[in-house]
Amino acid sequence: MALEALLLGAVGLAVGSFLTVVVERTASGQTLVRGRSHCPRCGTVLRWVELLPLFSFLVQGGRCRSCGQAISPRYFVIELATAALFLAIGAAVWYGTSAPPPFLTANGFSPAASVAGVKWETCSNKSP
Repeated sequence: MALEALLLGAVGLAVGSFLTVVVERTASGQTLVRGRSHCPRCGTVLRWVELLPLFSFLVQGGRCRSCGQAISPRYFVIELATAALFLAIGAAVWYGTSAPPPFLTANGFSPAASVAGVKWETCSNKSP
């Protein structure tokens, strides 16, 4: 069961990382299919090791390796929340509970979706 939880958490981190890309690129009018991941401030293309969810944020101290600017903690929060969501759903399936985890209510799909909605709303209300 520990291996399954580890794998499920890793998949949740990867999905959370992708969610941050979708939120950032959609809100800024960029395409999802072209272009490599980059620092939103200086544009430096990220190396493969910097694409590892949570790990790179922690190792780099939440800063871009090139310009040194702080990276929004939103990336960390969305990745962590999505991993927790995957683990909670996995635990519900493994333990056979029929009740959903408390944060999967009608008030919101997940913490990641809530944060994404705040980001989208913030960006879409800016004047051109």
